[in-house]
Amino acid sequence: MSLKRLASFFFLRKSLPFLKSIPIYIYIPKVSSRNLQPGDLVFFETYEPGPSHVGIYIGDGKMLQAGSSTGVTVSDVFGGYWGARYIGAARVL
Repeated sequence: MSLKRLASFFFLRKSLPFLKSIPIYIYIPKVSSRNLQPGDLVFFETYEPGPSHVGIYIGDGKMLQAGSSTGVTVSDVFGGYWGARYIGAARVL
């Protein structure tokens, strides 16, 4: 299961269209990186301009994210590969 599908499952109760990360990023309230809370969605620009990857923030600068080759992992939001691609965060709940 991709993290996008997992996030869709959790947020279905809010009736949000989670077909792609781009529509979600546009329509939900943004959160500054210094105000992140567990459960916030964090967005990254990877293979195309704009948000193309999403993770779920779990605290202490970490997120759950899924890659096609790694499956679901805990990753650092602001360092390494993801830190260079971070574009913002949003709060759904």
